[in-house]
Amino acid sequence: MHKDIEKIMEELAKGSDRIIVNPETLEDLKLQGIPFNVVPSLTIEELFDRRKEIALSKAQYLPGLPYGLPPQIQALYQEIRECIFFGLNGAAITLSSILIEYVIKYTTFIK
Repeated sequence: MHKDIEKIMEELAKGSDRIIVNPETLEDLKLQGIPFNVVPSLTIEELFDRRKEIALSKAQYLPGLPYGLPPQIQALYQEIRECIFFGLNGAAITLSSILIEYVIKYTTFIK
């Protein structure tokens, strides 16, 4: 039975780099002799270092902050850039729509 479970798990986990499992089930499987490599989670410092590397690589491709615009527009634009740096693409898209709406309203008010 041990080999059957191991074979099934190998097939299910093919191409995966992690398995989500109930801790009690994991202990039961370990007691049955099925080997597991437990990889500890990244520390906060490691997560920040990884995000910093990604942000620095993306920063060079984004246009700079525009000059001569009202501070509110510049602040929104900078926040969008920061979201993109750190891979928060959904937030960047949402803020972009807010920026567009704000600029249209602001331009209408000025005119």
